[in-house]
Amino acid sequence: MPKTAEDMAWLKSTVEKLSPEQLAEYKEAFDLYDSEKSGVITTSALKETLTSLGQDPTDTEIKEMMLKVDLDGNGSLDFDEFLVMMAVKVTGEKNTTAWAHKVPIPYVWEKSFSTLYQRIDDEHRHLFHTIWACYDNRESSYNLLNMVATMQQHFTYEEGAMKASKHDGYARHKQVHDCYMDKLKKFSLPVKDREIKYCMSWLVNHIKNTDFKYKGKLLFNDEGDLLAA
Repeated sequence: MPKTAEDMAWLKSTVEKLSPEQLAEYKEAFDLYDSEKSGVITTSALKETLTSLGQDPTDTEIKEMMLKVDLDGNGSLDFDEFLVMMAVKVTGEKNTTAWAHKVPIPYVWEKSFSTLYQRIDDEHRHLFHTIWACYDNRESSYNLLNMVATMQQHFTYEEGAMKASKHDGYARHKQVHDCYMDKLKKFSLPVKDREIKYCMSWLVNHIKNTDFKYKGKLLFNDEGDLLAA
């Protein structure tokens, strides 16, 4: 779909609203899925790129955004076009559905992250704490190992509850978890600033974009606990 001069000016102006940290995070994700180092990613790779950022857009959302930001209409995105996509979602302008959510500082769980399941919310609250501890002390091997182990334990429980409830989003949800853990397990001391900020952003976006999809859909046993496989 041809873009007017006004459309182009608006789309490009959104990039100026991204912080240096966001630019670095998006560049790393883009390079990861630019497998042929051609300077572009295909539409088929776009969903995995966004998954690595802790976001989980639907195929329809991706198609709609491609129509907006594929500025040259060639069916793939260069880095500038990818930045436009991320900037549009971060700012939430022009009635777009935000999939990139603000990271709270100090990094503390609050009610807007509630899934309405007590144990899952308690575990999320603790995950915020372990990530913040790692942010506060990048040299601590205990903090790093505790963050990784706590995250894995939570994923195991959550996936078990989804599987036992026969939730139709289980397979995709586990894929998102696995992608994150693969990256997390490669961290080393001292934890880099961009790495811990990635964790902070990932969890915020994962809860609000992915976990919220199972609200009201998980089952309980007779004791009132979530079913777990």
